[in-house]
Amino acid sequence: MLVEDPIFLTLIFSEPGDDGEIVRLFAERFERDVQGAEHLRALERLCQPSRRLTLAQARGTGLSNQALENAPELDEALQDLVEFADGAGAWIVPEGQTARAALAHAAAQAGFPHGFGPPVLGCDELGAAVLPAICRRGAADLLAHYGLAGANHSAGATAGGTPALQVLRRLWERLEVDLLKL
Repeated sequence: MLVEDPIFLTLIFSEPGDDGEIVRLFAERFERDVQGAEHLRALERLCQPSRRLTLAQARGTGLSNQALENAPELDEALQDLVEFADGAGAWIVPEGQTARAALAHAAAQAGFPHGFGPPVLGCDELGAAVLPAICRRGAADLLAHYGLAGANHSAGATAGGTPALQVLRRLWERLEVDLLKL
């Protein structure tokens, strides 16, 4: 495995194209219990935006203003994520640069002075190194190449085409296998 104890993370933004505020985050990691059995642990948090979503934003995110009214503020959701990520080797995300910028901006807004959490690794970045002729526009190219685009849709891909976590895990595993073939 390329990364020891990875956390698979997807961020849902209030604007299309991974812009705007983080309004939802999903994270998963595998953990071993005392008997050595591996199990999946998940975290899902809504994040209250600074202003109400427009109708177009609500449709794009799949979230209603009513659902977000009682959501925790971003700093609380980020604190939960940091606690969830304790001891992790890296956050694996679909689009590396986008996630790094969004997390850095969110950390600054929430009062984390020097960022937080483990390193962020993008499937798009590993894909560009492993399959440079295929991965030209990011994770969507990789999903199509590995035949996971349909699986992503049936797995309940999140708003804006962000890969579902189980598909993100499968994508990362396939990239690791192809990296070892180089």
